[in-house]
Amino acid sequence: MIEISKKTYVEALNRLASTDDGKIVLAAIMESVGWNNTTLSSDDPIKTQFFAVKRGVYGAIRSDIKAEHLKKIEFNYMLTHDIKNKNTGK
Repeated sequence: MIEISKKTYVEALNRLASTDDGKIVLAAIMESVGWNNTTLSSDDPIKTQFFAVKRGVYGAIRSDIKAEHLKKIEFNYMLTHDIKNKNTGK
């Protein structure tokens, strides 16, 4: 088993975030967890918690990305409708 330190993880994440492919993948993760959406369900607090936890996944990742990469990921990349719409099966 390979042990990965926090430092090794952060360095690898930022190498990934510095590439165009990495920015695309991280932008897709950001979109898929609904990072830019706030979902409050008045009829089901479990749904509210579920969506908050999903957003928390990207939040944990983004906390280790350098600001110079994060700005590009979050402001320069917009996923097309076919990627956003995960329910089409296409």
